[in-house]
Parts: sequence; structure tokens; C-alpha cells
Amino acid sequence: MNAQENLEPSLLSARIFQRQIPFEEEDSHCANSNSTVAQKECTTQRGSDVVDSSSGLQDNGHALCSTCTSADLASLIVKVQAKPADAFTVRLIRRQNPQLDSPACPLCNVISWMLQADPDADRGGYMVLILATAKSDILFPYNFKRRKQIFCFLILREWPMKSTAPRINRLASVIISQSFLDTKHIHHSRLQKPLRKCVDYWLIQWWLSRCAYNHTNCKPPKVRLRAPSKLKLIDCQTLSIVEAQPSYDYFALSYVWGPKKSCDFPPRGVEDFPATIRDAIKVTRELGCQYLWVDRYCINQNDSTHKHDQIRQMGRIYNQASLTIIAAAGSDPDYGLSGVSRERDEIPSRTFWNWRIDGFHAHPSETIRKSVWMTRSWTYQEALLSRRRLIFTDEQVYFECQGSVREEFLTEDFGVSDLGGVVSMFHDSVFGTQLSEIFTYISEYSQRNLTYEGDYLDGFLGILGSLAEAKYPIRHLFGVPIFPSVACDDSEPCVSAIKHKSCGCRLMMGMNWGLENGARRRGHGFPSWSWVGWSGSVTWDAYDSSSFSVLDSDNEVRVEDTSGRILPLEMICNSSDDLLLEHYSLSKILHINSEVSEVKVVYLRQELRDAFRLLPLKWADGWGLRESYLGLGCWATWEVRGGLLVYIRCILFEDLGKNSMRDNIAQIGKFKVLVTGKFHKRGIIHGRLIQDVGEGYEVVGRVSFHDHNMYARNVQGDLETLTLQDIRLTMAWEWIRLL
Repeated sequence: MNAQENLEPSLLSARIFQRQIPFEEEDSHCANSNSTVAQKECTTQRGSDVVDSSSGLQDNGHALCSTCTSADLASLIVKVQAKPADAFTVRLIRRQNPQLDSPACPLCNVISWMLQADPDADRGGYMVLILATAKSDILFPYNFKRRKQIFCFLILREWPMKSTAPRINRLASVIISQSFLDTKHIHHSRLQKPLRKCVDYWLIQWWLSRCAYNHTNCKPPKVRLRAPSKLKLIDCQTLSIVEAQPSYDYFALSYVWGPKKSCDFPPRGVEDFPATIRDAIKVTRELGCQYLWVDRYCINQNDSTHKHDQIRQMGRIYNQASLTIIAAAGSDPDYGLSGVSRERDEIPSRTFWNWRIDGFHAHPSETIRKSVWMTRSWTYQEALLSRRRLIFTDEQVYFECQGSVREEFLTEDFGVSDLGGVVSMFHDSVFGTQLSEIFTYISEYSQRNLTYEGDYLDGFLGILGSLAEAKYPIRHLFGVPIFPSVACDDSEPCVSAIKHKSCGCRLMMGMNWGLENGARRRGHGFPSWSWVGWSGSVTWDAYDSSSFSVLDSDNEVRVEDTSGRILPLEMICNSSDDLLLEHYSLSKILHINSEVSEVKVVYLRQELRDAFRLLPLKWADGWGLRESYLGLGCWATWEVRGGLLVYIRCILFEDLGKNSMRDNIAQIGKFKVLVTGKFHKRGIIHGRLIQDVGEGYEVVGRVSFHDHNMYARNVQGDLETLTLQDIRLTMAWEWIRLL
């Protein structure tokens, strides 16, 4: 680099900072470019609820402190313009006692605001302030890459930076005057609108009208659901509880119940409603709808029959609501909705010289994921089954439907994304169109929190009921999916693969679930063979649309109801009697005719080095050996000819062998393996570990057999005389009563 090139950044900096261009001119330009709908007020107090933080801004004469001045942002802007995909360090900041030089410094002020969102502020260490453009990957999950303009941002990240760094909590946009022609490729207009004190109802109405006009997938019914029966609604004009009529258009509310409190039923007046529900009623009225569904008041909590009936119809209720209002802030119904009865969190906007720095709150998806609402079991199906979601956070309103996502505080050009480029935070595809999605739903639901464990299945029945009426109807036995039969469309690969399989095989496809940190749910009558009978995160190994459907099983299944009556699963699945299907869907006892064998399970607390890995020979029906070891944890073992002990990994769902008083090699006990299915092309056999409890067997774990994952101890001589069949576990067909 020659001397002239060395001088250019500093000379350019001088030209930048000498220009004292007022931002009011640019604000006027930006305001004129915004949607006229977005300019309308959400109340009759036009103009009084808009907070423009540039007015009356106390920024000490637009002066930066000495530390921020030495960062030379102007030079960094030039570098970013030349290399928009790169990121540049502005300064390091301590997590604790950040020693920001001056509270009056505009940049220090924004940094202080960004630090407030640091989840690890008490951990110590450093944060690094980075300047980058929207072309940089460092901005994830914000997505401005598809824009032709280059936008500059300040980002605060942990130092030293890691490749697996967490998502950004807060960032700030850097806006440069239009007169800064030296960096004409840097976009100068504002990304976000001035902060409003209250919700912009006109803007939301515009979102809804655009959705209704343009999005076929958002029109009811999304899946062929029957209308909810015996549905009650809140009349938002009279505040009375009324019987729903087929012509009624209604909204639904999803919120956190919090500690269960008594409520007046029916309510006597608006003051009887908690703040969140009062605010939801106001939002419903302002958006031009008369009726609102709220579980607390529209389900009679003192009528067990009505309550049970409505819980089973939860999928239809949320799916057929024109809009679901989601209270994603707060931990109880007294919190209220920000922008309605609560003030919103302030977003700073600071100026210095001819620059402006506007704060960005966390991406809405990140705020919502960290909310109490997102952790609750009941709210999972409420969001998933809704066609349109209007989500209230502490900062803004976020709208998501089947065709777009929109943010209230961004300008219209940036507050909308079609789902062809942006994935919904609730599902990857239109609900009910892919068979394998049930595995994702169960896994995600199992990670939510539930106040009453007895509600575990009830909180998922809406999803199960909706899938039973989807394009490819999925039935269930106590939450375990039974995939559809021959009436399906051959165009779907996984559907074509399972269309001729038996009902028993299609049930076994849903039986191969696993658990992380599991424990038995006792005292609620949940069966051990269903994931519902266990706490812990449910997992599905390598289960996607291309694998689960090729599982084979010849198991015969019969279902026993509470009266002791036993019916073949085929008869139940092929019945057109909805009452019969509903009656047996909650049966707790299965009779399964399956291949079964016996194994011992041991728990190792230290590695065993005197072991060999068994290697099937490709050129002969025999085995080779490779020195190896057995790692810590649970192993299923059995003895074969010649005293050889064969081991394979297994998983017990409960802590049956980790007692510190046990020996290093602790025999937990004898169990049976019930084969649930085979992947013939892969040579894999899936099974449940079951334990005799007197009246039958309970599922306690799982095991998968594969010729390449078996180990041996007590090896005497070579294995050339042992065939593949000699090593494998010997199976025999047996009827098992599974509890």
C-alpha cells in the first residue's frame, strides 16, 4: 500500500466529520417512503403515542468520548464497503464493570443498552463490538442478505469469538447521511420505524387483509377438520359467554396460565378478567372481530364432561380461529400485553455528527424462544395448529402465517419475508402434509414443561386429532402414531413405502422412540410402551421420511380395553366407527406376538479392555476380531457356543444401575427383548427391553442390533467355526402382554 492509500481513510474521516447534515431531512424522506397504513395511529390520539427518540436527544453536542473516537468508525466503514462480507473489530468491552467512558457518549449509550441483553453478564470476560454488513454470516438469525443494498450494523459478541457462538441478542444499525457520497453503496435510510407506545392496529389489519387475499394455505380449513362442537366464546362487545354459531368469526388466545387461580364463571364484567385477557379483548375489538376464545372462560372448569370434550377438540378450535393472539411475555395472565396496557421496552436511537445509530432488539424468534410461554406444554399445540399468529413480546408485535412473517417495528420493505426464504419458527411445512412431522412434534413437545403430569397426553391431543383428519390421516394408540394404510397417494415416497404394510407394522414404526434423562410417569395410569408414560426428551434415531417407512415387522397386535375386551388392531384401524376408534385410542394394554429373546444387562462404571470387536467377514459366513474395549454405561449381553460372551450397547430409560455402591461391573438383571422391526437392507433390528412385572411386561429400555456393533469377551481360540447365526441372538415367537 502506497502513502496515498494510507492517507485516504483519515482524509475521508475528516470529510465525514466536518459535514454537519441534520438528520431531520433524512427522517422526512424516510417517513414519506413508509406505508400510509403504517402511519395511522392505533388510537384516536394521533401522534401522541409515537416515541421518536431523536427529539430532545441528550447526546452532549453529538460528541463521542475519547475511547469511541479512537475507534475511527469512519475508516472501518470504508473497509466494510470494500469487503462487505467481512467483519471488523471496533473495541473490546468488559462484561463486568465495562468502564464505558461517558454515559453522555452516544456510542457508549448504545453499548450499555446492548450489554443489558447479555445472558452471561455475571460470568466475566470480554465482549467485542463488531462492525459488519448484512452480507456477513455473523448477523444470524437476522436475514438481510437478499437485499441489494448494504446495511451496516454494530454487533456485540463474546470474545474470543467461537465458530459456534450463540445467536445475537441485540444489535444496532449504523445509518450514514445521504450526503456521504464517498460510501454511496452503503444504504442510508432507516430500517425501523420510530417506536410507538401502543400497537398499530391499522398496520395489523393490513397484514391480515394481505394474508387473506394472497395466501391460499391460510384460508380455513388448513386440514379437513370438522367444526368444533359445543363451542363457547366471549362476546367482546357485551363481555358475556355465548354459544358459537357456524357463521361466527373468532380469535383465540394463547397465554401462560401461571399458578392456577379461581375465576368467576361466567365473568360479571371487564374487571373480572386478568390483564392479559382484558388486553386480548381490546385487540380483538380493535381488529374488527367480535368474538374471542379463551380456555379459562370458554371451557367450564367445573364441568368435567365439557372440559374433556373441549380438550379433545383443541386442534379444531385453534385451527379454525381467524387469528391466534399469543402473549409471549410474562409468566401469568396478570402481565398484560405490551403496547396495549403495558409500556414497551425502549429502543435507543442516538446521533453524532451526521451519523445515527438505531438499536435493534433481539430477533423476535429469539425473544419468543426464551419466553416462559415457549416452555409450556399446552402452548405448543396452540401455536402449531393456528393458521395465523399475532405474537406480543415486550418490544413489538410479530406476525406469522403460512405465507409470511412480519415485524411491527421494521419498515415495510424489511418487515416482511415470504416463507420461501424464511422458515417458520413453529414448523417447516404446512401442517398435516408430511408423515414424518409427527416425530418432530412429539420430540419438541416432550421438551416442554407441564404443571400437572396427568395432563401430558391431553396437551397433545389437539395435534393427534388434527393429524387424524389430515391429508394422510395418522391414528394413534395412547400417543403412539399408527401410520396410514392403502388409501394414500403413491406420489409421496414414504406413503408409497408403507401402503401395503399391516396395522401392526405401522404401529411398530411409532414404537421405536428413545429417551434422554427419562423417568417413569407413575400414578397416572400411562402405559410403559408409550412415550407418554415417561418424562424426559423423546428422541427418534435416524427417523426421517426416507427411513422409518422401510421398517418391516410381522408383529401381530391386539388391543385390550378397560373392560378386558380384546380386539385385533386391524379391526380397530379399518373401522369407520369414530366412537370405536376413540374408545380404543386410549387403551393401555397391548398384546403383541413378536420375536422375543432373553438378555442380561450390565452397567459398567469403568472401561473393560479385555474385549474384541466382532467383524463379519465379507467373503465367508464367519467373524474376525479387532482388539477394542467396552465403554461406560449399559450393555446387553448373551452367551453363545463355546462360552463366548457377546455385548451390544443398550439404553435403560431409568437409572437402574448407576448406584455408587455397586461394583464396577454391576449386573442389573435379566430382561427380554421384544423385536419391534427390522431394516433388512441395513441389517438393523430394533427392540424394546421389557421386564416381567407379574401381570405382564413393562418397557424399560431399548436396544438395536447390528452386526458391526457387537463386541466379545472370554474369547477362546479363533471364531472361524462360528457362523453369523451362531453369534446373533436367538429369537422365538411369543405373545407378550405389554402394560
